Amino acid sequence: MPRNSLVLPALLLVVGLSAQQAGNAPRPESKPVPNFQSQEFRSALAEVQHARFDSFSELKTDATVFQLPQMSCSLSPTGNVTSYICFAPASSQSEAEDLYGSLAAAVAGSLPGYPPCHKRTVVNEVEQTSFCHYPQMLISDASVQNGKGVVSLEVFSREAGDRGEPEQLLHAYALADLGRHAEAISAFESIYGSDFDKNDHDHERSAYDLAIKWTQGCAESQSCMADDFLAIGKPGNALHWQSQLFKTLRQGQKVNLRQNEKLDPASGRSAALADAYDLNARIQAAMGRLAPALRDLDSAINALPKNADTAARKATYYYHRALILAENRRFADAAKACRDSFAIAGSVPAERREPQCLEIDELCGRSE
Repeated sequence: MPRNSLVLPALLLVVGLSAQQAGNAPRPESKPVPNFQSQEFRSALAEVQHARFDSFSELKTDATVFQLPQMSCSLSPTGNVTSYICFAPASSQSEAEDLYGSLAAAVAGSLPGYPPCHKRTVVNEVEQTSFCHYPQMLISDASVQNGKGVVSLEVFSREAGDRGEPEQLLHAYALADLGRHAEAISAFESIYGSDFDKNDHDHERSAYDLAIKWTQGCAESQSCMADDFLAIGKPGNALHWQSQLFKTLRQGQKVNLRQNEKLDPASGRSAALADAYDLNARIQAAMGRLAPALRDLDSAINALPKNADTAARKATYYYHRALILAENRRFADAAKACRDSFAIAGSVPAERREPQCLEIDELCGRSE
């Protein structure tokens, strides 16, 4: 959900091939091959996996850094992220292959319930196996690599803001996409704080900045309309404004709310009327009224003129339905609404919706 350009804190284990490889010189007996399958290593790795929830801070004491067995480890801070880096020797490519397999098995054993999201693959001569708690969204928890004389293991942090629990970010995005921007701002700030780094979270920051813009201006100038009231967190005012709009729309066929748009004399269908129902649905949802919101979305779909030009609007209404249902934790119904949205959209661009729908589908699978 391509996602965004996150810079994730990581544990990087590097196993370098020594200069002895070229001459096939024997490995000194004083440096035994690390056994990543040993119970001692697995137990130590489990401590590292747990420490990622707190940016690996638990691994550091006053003057020391926690060491994995048979490895030399250090913490490496870069900007606002920290890497936990460990080294161990290898003397040949075949040994590196053995270590790669042993590492992958050890990581699988220390991450129960985290299936491979990328099984063993080769990209640019680098072998890689990644493990994801949420595999459909490719939010990696760990990645084992072997290539160009280096075997590595990355264990990613699980701090808030690192997309560790997609339900939090799905909620923030859903609020923004439903036009509830003041609530979206609060949701993003609860994850990142109000000063999260834009370079690390471009996609989220863009949504946050847009929400900020939506909540500025209209209150001071007293020019708020229904969508503005919804944006600044006043759904009651928004609903009152919408009720006045519906009275105007229902006056009949002479209404011309937008340029060149009139109610269909035969059916009373109008894209403007459909949009009004859609906005009313989002307002009802903001007030915690699920059933009226779903009825209004049905009315929005029924109000659309039956022509190809309205496909994008219809797809959007189904997407809003998915977000509202997801907010109410009805993930199976939300996933179906997402599928309906994509089926209707056809060639209509839906890049912005795909990440949220992937998250809904993942959460649907985990709630069954």
